[in-house]
Order: sequence, then structure tokens, then C-alpha cells
Amino acid sequence: MASSDGRSAASIVHSLPRRYGAIGARSRHPKRVLVRVENISKQYRLDDQLVPALNSVNLNIEQGVFMAIAGPSGSGKSTLLNLIGCIDTPTSGRIFIGDQDVSSKSPDQLASLRARTIGFIFQTFNLLPVLSAEENVEYPLLQFKELSVAERQQRVQRYLEVVGLSEYARHRPNQLSGGQRQRVAIASCASCAGSIGKRAQRSYSRRMTSA
Repeated sequence: MASSDGRSAASIVHSLPRRYGAIGARSRHPKRVLVRVENISKQYRLDDQLVPALNSVNLNIEQGVFMAIAGPSGSGKSTLLNLIGCIDTPTSGRIFIGDQDVSSKSPDQLASLRARTIGFIFQTFNLLPVLSAEENVEYPLLQFKELSVAERQQRVQRYLEVVGLSEYARHRPNQLSGGQRQRVAIASCASCAGSIGKRAQRSYSRRMTSA
């Protein structure tokens, strides 16, 4: 939504400095654009009024970039993340994930794209309390019918090792510290092995905002 000072949603988009070569020169190789946002706007209906959440936002996110979206409460940060994450669709404008225009895809098409391309790490981690750490990491992999049981287990073990939690694999969330639960969430995100979404060994999509 629009902020009190009149700036449009997510008006402050910070991209951390790109990596430099050994002698301080920028890489000569162009980066692949993973996310392209073209003039998107988003409005929500509240009773008989249309409330603007985003207004003509343009943004490119290149492969390997770590990015933070900052702004005051109610400025539209979550709206922008929901659009990029294919949870919602824009009122106008276009969003490209890789080379795919996702702006007018159906909910089922968006769900399939999210599962294989985009990873989410939520502020509250969203772990299932009745499952162990390894089961929480494996759970999103169950939708991938092409993976065998052995392949799923291999992925689970790999990413628990990446985040340093192999010895806590059978612990439930209430037996883990807050930092350990966060790492389980990162491993779960990474195990889906998508290209976007800021994962272990890729870019992380982390909500570091106060909604």
C-alpha cells in the first residue's frame, strides 16, 4: 500500500554490490536476468474503494545477486515479493521469471512454477511441528514424482549437511533453537533446487522486513 510520505510501494530497492574480480574489475560476462518486472501495478478492493499497493514498478534481478527490499510498513514490500514469488498476479504490467511471462498464468500453472523454480524462507520458518528436521526438508520433495525415495533421501542428507544440521536430523522443531529452525527452513528451500528464490548455493529470498 502507499506509504504516508507518498512514495509508491517498495520504493526503496537495494541491490548489494556485485562481485568483483581478483583485481577489482567487474566481470566482463553479462549476468542472466532471472526476474524482470515491467511496469507492474497492483490494486486491492476495499469495500467500494480501490487501494493502490504498487504503482509502475520496474526491476531486474540478475543471477547471483543478493537483494533486499526495504521500506516503511505498508509500503508494499510483501505485495512485491508475492508477485515475484508467483503467489499473486499484478493488476497491470508483466513479470518474467526466466523467460516466462507469468503475469496471466492460472493458479495451477503458478503453483507448478513455484514448486520448481522459486524458494521461500518465511520469517516464522513454517516448519511442521510433528515432523523431524529431515522430514520437514523432505516434505516439499514429495510432490516431485520423478524423484525416487533414494534420491529424496540423498537430497535431504545433502542439504542438512550444507546447513550443518546432520546430527539434528531426527529432532523436531521444538527441540531446536531458533537459528537451527531457520537453517532447517533454508535446507527445505534449497532441496527443491530451483533457480530463483535464494537458496543454499544460489540466491536467497529472505523476508527481512516487518510486515
